[in-house]
Amino acid sequence: MFKSNNKIVNKEVYTSSYFPSRMNLGINLKRHYTLLPNTINSELINWAITVYDNSKNNDDYINKVLAEFSSGEFYYSLKPANYGNNYSKFFLETKEGYCEYYAGTLAILTRIVGIPSRIVSGFYAGEYNDYGKFFNFNQSDAHAWVEVWFEEKGWIRIDPTAFIPNQNIKDSNNYSVRNSSINEGANFIFSKTIRKIYNYARYLDYKWTNTFLQYDKKSRKNVLKKYLDKKYFVKLIKSIIIILIFLSFIILFYNILFNKKILYTLLIYKLKKKGFKIKPFHTHQQIFKMIDFTEQKKINNILNFYESNTFQYIHNNILERLNINLKILKY
Repeated sequence: MFKSNNKIVNKEVYTSSYFPSRMNLGINLKRHYTLLPNTINSELINWAITVYDNSKNNDDYINKVLAEFSSGEFYYSLKPANYGNNYSKFFLETKEGYCEYYAGTLAILTRIVGIPSRIVSGFYAGEYNDYGKFFNFNQSDAHAWVEVWFEEKGWIRIDPTAFIPNQNIKDSNNYSVRNSSINEGANFIFSKTIRKIYNYARYLDYKWTNTFLQYDKKSRKNVLKKYLDKKYFVKLIKSIIIILIFLSFIILFYNILFNKKILYTLLIYKLKKKGFKIKPFHTHQQIFKMIDFTEQKKINNILNFYESNTFQYIHNNILERLNINLKILKY
């Protein structure tokens, strides 16, 4: 655990490492991790003591508590009845709640019989981001579970919500609860393409946060002063205009190649300029019949192309499309 009393003026990146070690829990710590308020319902205390007395050891007792959660009587819900922190009511009566209720109840039931335990709140699962080589954590990954002390093993993580049958999960935005296999993040919600875009956006946000935002106030002002300089700003505007013009040409080229309606309208406009009395209700066959033989020869293949692509759904290659479009433009 890292502690610092210094004022935080900019973001820092810390690397943490975990080294498993044998840990002994002294008398004071055991007393601390078995503390309980005097408001615990006597029925809950009696239930715990009765089950513990009929258990072979601590492992057997905890397995019996978890078996109670998996019995089918308990439900996971983000909107349980509002009964505050009344864990006795949750366990013995309503049997419906979210992760904090299950974690809190397990912690109480172990402490009642003298087994040290502690509630852990944090983020469960997460998803690895290939772009930035880090893990994404969302609010939906927020979770609570329990660590129970075993003399021969040390602190062991136990997640009581993992024992709730899937059919008993009423509603949840927590993917690790929906998927009991310590889920695969939120991949089942999005397609792979959307997920890649999402991960890349998170990567860009990470880079932004760890470059500009990690500066202190003075450094940020210097960066803004540099990039909001008049010369730089004019250069930026020019670049944006060039990009917009380039995109406009791309859109225009696309329309010339693929938008049949625009080019057909252009052809009709040119025929009208030549004196042909074409009305909006005339079909392309009627138009073909009303023009003279010379003009028919010029636009015959154009109208055939239009008909095949509009009514027969024949997809010509790009070169054929380009050739026809050039004929319309030259006509």
